[in-house]
Amino acid sequence: MVETIVYHGTTTENAQNILKENFTIPKRINYNYWLGRGVYFFLEDIFAFKWCIHEYKRIYKEEFSIDVASTMSIVESTLKYDENRLLDLTYFKGQCIFDEVYNGMLKSKKYAEELRKNPNNIVCIVIEYMFEILEFNKFYDLVKQIYRVYKPNYSKIVNARERGIPQYQLCVKNNDIIKNRVIFNYIGNINNYKEQWDKLINAEPLFGFSIVQENDVTNETIQYTNDDNILYFRGDNNE
Repeated sequence: MVETIVYHGTTTENAQNILKENFTIPKRINYNYWLGRGVYFFLEDIFAFKWCIHEYKRIYKEEFSIDVASTMSIVESTLKYDENRLLDLTYFKGQCIFDEVYNGMLKSKKYAEELRKNPNNIVCIVIEYMFEILEFNKFYDLVKQIYRVYKPNYSKIVNARERGIPQYQLCVKNNDIIKNRVIFNYIGNINNYKEQWDKLINAEPLFGFSIVQENDVTNETIQYTNDDNILYFRGDNNE
């Protein structure tokens, strides 16, 4: 059995419900789910934090700041599963399975038309077909894929596959493999996220924020700016 620690970014309200009742796999199909319906996790907590920023802006229509950080949470969980029940699209074998199903769908007038009308949602459509129509849930408990946070990091590299920052995601299709749920203290790690991100060659500043650092006698102020918005993070622990 494989045990993997993973991270799920969400609102604090949702996080409290998750602690009490476990995660819920959506019943309705939504093409915004990259890997179909399931519970989504990141392998690295920094990307769960990035998702919290994204979701806060989507929900509340304003920029994320430390003052509102308590409205978002990261749930840390452990997945325990049989490695043979992982559909790994980052490996050749997994991609071959995906492509075989995709090519089969193209032979069907109904599904070929759906794929044609939704070119940006092909992966979601194919995976939904795998698990709902072909009953892949009998053989697989989760799906793994890699996405890249795109940025031409190295100016002399023209191959897009070698640019950008790898972001691994897991989409759990079977709640039974989720073995624990605790709140991860991401607020205390925000400065560490910034320091890690700044080390990336020519990467955009942390999630679009430019950095200005000031020191005074009493404390250190790290000022994040994004266009006309200014976000303040004070002290080593952001207190």
